[in-house]
Amino acid sequence: RVPFEKRRYQHRMVSSSGAGDWSKLTHETTVIQRLAKSGAYTFEVRFVDPQLKVSAPNQLELIVGAPPFHRTGLFSALIGGLTLVFFIAAGLQTHKVLQQRREIQEYQQMAVREVEDASSIQTDLFPAVGPEIEGFEIFGRCDPSSEVGGDFYDFIVSDNQVGVAVADVSGKGMQGAMNAVMASGVLHLAITETADVSPSSIVEKLNRILTAKFRADTNMTMIFGVLNGDNQTFTFVNAGQHALPILVRNGNVERIKHGGFPVGMKHPMKYKSLEFQFEPGDLLLLMSDGIIEPTDEDSIMYSETGKLETVLSNIPANTPLSGVIDMLIQDVNRHSINSTEPQDDITLI
Repeated sequence: RVPFEKRRYQHRMVSSSGAGDWSKLTHETTVIQRLAKSGAYTFEVRFVDPQLKVSAPNQLELIVGAPPFHRTGLFSALIGGLTLVFFIAAGLQTHKVLQQRREIQEYQQMAVREVEDASSIQTDLFPAVGPEIEGFEIFGRCDPSSEVGGDFYDFIVSDNQVGVAVADVSGKGMQGAMNAVMASGVLHLAITETADVSPSSIVEKLNRILTAKFRADTNMTMIFGVLNGDNQTFTFVNAGQHALPILVRNGNVERIKHGGFPVGMKHPMKYKSLEFQFEPGDLLLLMSDGIIEPTDEDSIMYSETGKLETVLSNIPANTPLSGVIDMLIQDVNRHSINSTEPQDDITLI
């Protein structure tokens, strides 16, 4: 006789479709069997001794039927109803998701249109061509770093004089652009409503208005000057713009050092102007800091490399002003092409 703890068994289930395989040897005396469908089954079990001799199987006849509620119309109706509810809920959720997606797409399209409209409005504010002043050729260009930006430039002509402005309002994107548009309009207002049209007087009035209009964290750096075609002088105020005016004379490059306080931060504020005399062949560049501050992959600013002076001191003869600006901007872009830092708007006159 084999001790109880050493006894081993095998079992299988036999149905109308055939006998299943014998199970692995087991000491267990309890079996859980899951059946896929109702019907007549025979459960067989046999004893296996330590010499692997097997006994004749003992059999147990089983009749397996579906639970009573499975066979009722009520249950079928319940299952059908639940299925219908599921599909309705799924359909409503899908419709909601699709509706939200459409709304997001419509909002994105509307936002793109608004940005495009803002960009068009801002671009239309830039002078289409430079003013005509006897003895001078004037050209301006602004390249925003995104669709809209905080830089602007302007020419205001009166008789044989022209007011020249290059400005950079703090802030990026739409905020900077809105402030730039406002500042441009205030500048025209200050010029037309001021009896004293000297650069210092105009910038002081501009500062008074913008200090009241700007938020506390907003300011504007700018260069504003008056070019006099009669005596060929340029008188200007530098309100915090550290991209200094550059004079190219006989191949020599010189920064005109003159500074002041940014506009829109503090009132009252006095601004001093500086005047210099043009000579035949002189080239004067007014710019925003988008020219001097772009960095390369080593975080070295363009103004620190000497590349600006190299470009300006080697301008080919008879190069138009548009070509000079193209050369300079292309050199700046080559310098910053591998930079990971965001670049600024570029404005040049």
